[in-house]
Amino acid sequence: MSGTESELTTADPHAPMHGSLVGPWRVLERMDSGTFGIIYRVALASEPARTAAMKLARNPGDPRFEREAVLHSLVDGPYLTRFLDTGEWVSPHGWRFPYIVMELVEGVPLYQWARTTGRVLTSRRVLQLLAGLARGLEAVHEHGLHRDVKGDNILVRADGTPVLLDLGACWISNAPTITVGSLPPGTPIYRSPEAVAFRERFWRDEEARYESRPQDDLYSLGVTAYRLTTGEYPPEAGSSGRFLPPSALCRLDATLEALILRMLSPKREARGTASQLAQALEAAAASTRKSLDEPLRPSRSVLPTEPARFPGKVGWLLRVAVPPAAAVGLTALVALMVLLLPPPERGEPLPPYLATPEEVAQLTADAGVAEQAMASVHKVPGVVLPPYVLGADLPTTPFPWQRKPPCERGERAIRGGCWVEVGREKPPCGDKMFEFEGYCYKPSVDAPKQPTSEQP
Repeated sequence: MSGTESELTTADPHAPMHGSLVGPWRVLERMDSGTFGIIYRVALASEPARTAAMKLARNPGDPRFEREAVLHSLVDGPYLTRFLDTGEWVSPHGWRFPYIVMELVEGVPLYQWARTTGRVLTSRRVLQLLAGLARGLEAVHEHGLHRDVKGDNILVRADGTPVLLDLGACWISNAPTITVGSLPPGTPIYRSPEAVAFRERFWRDEEARYESRPQDDLYSLGVTAYRLTTGEYPPEAGSSGRFLPPSALCRLDATLEALILRMLSPKREARGTASQLAQALEAAAASTRKSLDEPLRPSRSVLPTEPARFPGKVGWLLRVAVPPAAAVGLTALVALMVLLLPPPERGEPLPPYLATPEEVAQLTADAGVAEQAMASVHKVPGVVLPPYVLGADLPTTPFPWQRKPPCERGERAIRGGCWVEVGREKPPCGDKMFEFEGYCYKPSVDAPKQPTSEQP
């Protein structure tokens, strides 16, 4: 692959661009991609040792980038990425692609960080993480809104500091409306009850636009906290799913649970402001209660404790702790396998098994969501169940044969490829689908072209 600027205009938006110049920045490698932008690691041409992260628009003149650059330039703090530069790259065809250059954050996505082998989460540590993120939102809310707070838009640095990423879906005051549809861009499982209610009420009104508020970001942070502590998502707002308090799935400090429930309150005013939430989280983290330093552990009702006498793979499946969402499907699968297998040979019973929190965390499927902008992601190995039990996470890059954006009606652009949601199916997704944001998806492919004439 040559190092010329023409690489930026190839038909494949995922083609490497090593050595290309975009403004004063030289492209070193492509790191990630999303619906609206592609993320590159870059360095100043005049200072090769000074590396950064560039987000380049997929579409010429995308107005989201101007809005994102303005908000980035206004906010600062240890829990946000540092803004460095913005500009436009002019292609040989005269098209203008806006870009934003930010600090290159070295860290691990939040949920992946929590599942790292050997890491023990406590209520105090979670309170400290959430307090930092609330302070980041406090800075954002002084000038606008984030509108896409979620685990995959949060990195944790090596020193444990959380960093809130990706203001691509942000809102700032006096900005023109660019949203198509009743709701702004965002991730469905993280949407607030009032946003979902608005969509249900005005879905036929093409002119209706939901007015996001700071409390929408706080609700999204509550979903993130619930997922971080329990390994599960709460039911999507407006759904008929049964909501379980975090303590039903995980042993945690009562104050932490109360603050998570406050963020997830169906009453907008009960969530308060980011500043009020940060103060409450910091005060709770500073308490001397011993329960704050106890490891977060799945509730006993979530873990199998009975000894099993089945040999081989069936015995292994019965002994493995799985998330509650997969428990029903796994139980049915094991029951079917047991009925079809010949009677087991007599032998010593297996000892009772109680999974550790680390094992349970590793067996919890990751959300796998959109672009991780301005990030350098470290892959952490984990243990997973067989694909026929839980299904696989959505891949980080599209398949070679998969349709690429722009996607057609009924499809969704995710991680550079077009995907079709399978009737709101939820995990386990089996061996023919992939999990993303708590739902099951299949890759979209072009149907083979039909012959225009019969064979002679």
